[in-house]
Amino acid sequence: MRALSAILHAAAAAALLGPSLAGAAAPAPFEARHVTLTGQRPDGQPVDDVKMPWFSGADARAAARINDWLWLTRAASLAPRAPVASVRVADTSALDASADFTVDRADARVLALTISAESCGAYCEPYDQAERFDARTGRHVTPDELFTPEGRAALARRLRAETHRRYAQALKDNRDALAEEKRKPTPDAQTLEDLQQRIELDQRCQGDDGAKPPADKALAAFGYLQVGLVPGRVRLVAGRCGSHAEGGLDDVGNVGLEIDHAALRPQLTPYGRALLLGEDAAPGATPGNAIGQVLHGTLGRTAVTMLLSSDDGRHVSGGYAYDRHGQRIVLEGILAGNRLALTERSGGRDPVDVARLALSVAGDRLKGRWIGKDGKTFDVDVGF
Repeated sequence: MRALSAILHAAAAAALLGPSLAGAAAPAPFEARHVTLTGQRPDGQPVDDVKMPWFSGADARAAARINDWLWLTRAASLAPRAPVASVRVADTSALDASADFTVDRADARVLALTISAESCGAYCEPYDQAERFDARTGRHVTPDELFTPEGRAALARRLRAETHRRYAQALKDNRDALAEEKRKPTPDAQTLEDLQQRIELDQRCQGDDGAKPPADKALAAFGYLQVGLVPGRVRLVAGRCGSHAEGGLDDVGNVGLEIDHAALRPQLTPYGRALLLGEDAAPGATPGNAIGQVLHGTLGRTAVTMLLSSDDGRHVSGGYAYDRHGQRIVLEGILAGNRLALTERSGGRDPVDVARLALSVAGDRLKGRWIGKDGKTFDVDVGF
């Protein structure tokens, strides 16, 4: 894959309107670079064909926060502090077989990109992962922050209806092809079997007649969608219905829709309207959560960077890195109310518990204690 170094020009922002979200001054252009990862995989094979994004811009703090979010989640380390052509990765256990990226949107409010990668386990499977950031601060933006619950359900239903339409068309086409093959003097047995398997998959994947699913099911379905941001539109993508083994029989594959921002306004939160439409919004519209964001602070007297995530609001995973060394240290635990109990695990093939962290959550800050197995304790204070 060809390396890319391109300047992505930011759009002019509205005039400064005090502390409002929409009134932030426009930053200078972002510059996106590809950084090639090297190293040795656990099976002894070299790392190749894995490229990571690295961004720079007028707001160095926002660019660094974006870089660290991407590198901690995908390369288990902090991002380089200066542009480099390649980086040798110490922990390659979680790296994809291959990876590259494209920038979908880069302007005064939004930096959005799509990671295109291949993950290998029992078999190898390509996938795309859309990521979104607030260009002014570098905070990672989740779809739940952009859309109201009613909006998410409505969008899930809309994509489900489109999926039903496409599989219904595929079903009709395959039935027509099957009938045509049967009319031949000597139908081909292999073609008949192939078409019958395609028809069975189409019937299963088209689901019901496109009827409106209940809100809870629609919200659950939204959580599986890829939500990308491109200039003026939101891109929704549902992964293919067929399994890996059925991939060759799935005539529909991924189902995507691009919807104009103006049509989405009723489904957007105040923060979503400010970020996507440039509408004015009070400072409180910006979510202030610590989970899911790059946090900076100290453990004892040492500077650290932390990033935690949670899919269900209870189970938390992620890690932190000493800024001087850069390698992620694994954390996992439980969030109960504003109390976060984490266990620090050692690296290597047989990790062991090293310490525990007892933290309290206050908006976008985490404070508490690191307690080692040997009884040593240090204060922890990190925030956005």
